[in-house]
Amino acid sequence: MVLEKARQRGTPEEAAAIETRFFDHLESDEELASLAATVGGLYFYDRDSEAAKTFGINTHFSAAAYNRSVIDIHAQHNVIDRLGEIDVPTLVLCGPTSSPPTSSALPASTGAFPVPSSSCSSEVAT
Repeated sequence: MVLEKARQRGTPEEAAAIETRFFDHLESDEELASLAATVGGLYFYDRDSEAAKTFGINTHFSAAAYNRSVIDIHAQHNVIDRLGEIDVPTLVLCGPTSSPPTSSALPASTGAFPVPSSSCSSEVAT
């Protein structure tokens, strides 16, 4: 999903960085900072905004933390099969450039209902 979005929204350089570096252990903090600088624009709707222009300026990048949290743990942490354990009404929102969860991605026990294609919000009630 990440690579697909990078190819749709990003520059060829951003998509290549996601494809070749984003899912691998990084060797140094400098390499992580370089990756963040390359793909940072993907995280902003308005790449010319002040937030996008100053992204990462005061950030301490830690390759060790990235490797452990993103590569080692996050990649293996999928909770979709546990969504049925939510026992309160839950509102799932996304932005106009995000992909909303589809009812086929959720277990039937969540009580999710399909979202009209023109909408980016879905209430998942249990």
